[in-house]
Amino acid sequence: MNNTATFNQTNPVSSLERARALDLPSREATLNRAPSVQQFWNRNNSLLSEAWQEWENNHQDSLFIPDASLLDKNLRDAVEQAWQDPSKESAVQEKSL
Repeated sequence: MNNTATFNQTNPVSSLERARALDLPSREATLNRAPSVQQFWNRNNSLLSEAWQEWENNHQDSLFIPDASLLDKNLRDAVEQAWQDPSKESAVQEKSL
């Protein structure tokens, strides 16, 4: 699970490119919560944070901002009513079924 990519120090590579080149933990190791998986995240935390920020900066104009229109109108109304009057919270569960 070592990072197998080699980078030329004279030609700087972006954080995003370095993050994409990481050798990811296997599915099995992740599901089994192998210590090596936690070590992977600890070792690469800064790089992944930088890469995420770089990706957001590169895609700022195309990011989708979700809003309430994604929810069914009846569910949305029930949620709004529950915020105003918590005793109506059961209506949210009924509308979500």
